[in-house]
Amino acid sequence: MTRLIFTRARKRAYGAAVIALLALLSLLMWPDAAWLQAAGKPTPGHENLQCSACHMAAPGELRQQLQASFRYLLGLRASPAPIGNAEVANSACYACHERPTEHHPLSLMGELRFLDVQTEHGVHNCTGCHQEHHGVRVTASPTICSNCHSDDLVVNDPITPDHAALFASGKWDSCLRCHDFHGNHQMKTGDYNYPSTLEQGVASQDVLDHLGAGKSAYGPVLHPAKQGVSPK
Repeated sequence: MTRLIFTRARKRAYGAAVIALLALLSLLMWPDAAWLQAAGKPTPGHENLQCSACHMAAPGELRQQLQASFRYLLGLRASPAPIGNAEVANSACYACHERPTEHHPLSLMGELRFLDVQTEHGVHNCTGCHQEHHGVRVTASPTICSNCHSDDLVVNDPITPDHAALFASGKWDSCLRCHDFHGNHQMKTGDYNYPSTLEQGVASQDVLDHLGAGKSAYGPVLHPAKQGVSPK
């Protein structure tokens, strides 16, 4: 059996490693170093938010959380327990983002008829489309509309090309050129309702920039977010 000999140089190396580890842990636990703990870039408009605005402490003590997770691994519990922080709940989003004009309320998206979409995209949770720490406003595909609207029939369709033609040709990336998903922008001015042609709608690149980290592609915000969180 080989015996590990701790020479003076090796002791110094281990000591330096321990000191570096302790320094790193101290830095990560420092309240002003929350940016080091983040999993990635914040969503545009969230740069000045504290972590605690979205991340709430999970129930129970650390020992209880670890015990519950261990029981889950042994098959003695139906679901794992959150450790440290609980999953971000919709209520945390609604605390800042009130949407009285919401076109796609979660109360609707959570219905059983949308179960397939819930499973694939998590549309019954805000984070299903707006995952934090990706540096963009929307992480879902702009073609997500196809999951619920592929069978829609628009009577007396006023646009050119009509919705049926757009659906048939798979132009699902064109939906957001004319429709504000959440209905939180003032897109109607005077007699203006909706574009009658795609050319009158928002440019495709402007939509992609808006979904990313660029400026808003639509009109003024109807219900600005609270706590200083506002679209750019």
